Amino acid sequence: MFTPGGWTELGNPSSSSSSSQNSYNLKEEEIRKIEGRAGIRTQEFIGEAAKYLLNCSVYNGTSNSLTDLTIKFEIKETDTQKSISREYKLHPKNGGVIPPLSNGDFEADIGLNPASAKWTWGIVRATGLR
Repeated sequence: MFTPGGWTELGNPSSSSSSSQNSYNLKEEEIRKIEGRAGIRTQEFIGEAAKYLLNCSVYNGTSNSLTDLTIKFEIKETDTQKSISREYKLHPKNGGVIPPLSNGDFEADIGLNPASAKWTWGIVRATGLR
């Protein structure tokens, strides 16, 4: 299937076991090749509580397809609140993978409103396919 991130092989359910065997955690030097920006957007629907979504747009500079990222999200201490640090496991928005040497988006509901506080993020783990 062709997705915004490029071609993604879907396969049948019986082939999923072989692809999981090819999945592995990238080494630190490979993770440094993943660069990007992040932003927070609010998603509101009538009658529902607002969701605060962390959107990470990344460039996969590795030679592996990315299947997920684990990021550390930290809200810095302000006068009214203490510092908060959480880890989130993100999957590509297109539902597939981010191929080598291409861009892709990851998104997750972070469950809290950073409001006007200063926040940072960083990749702590990444999983790829060989």
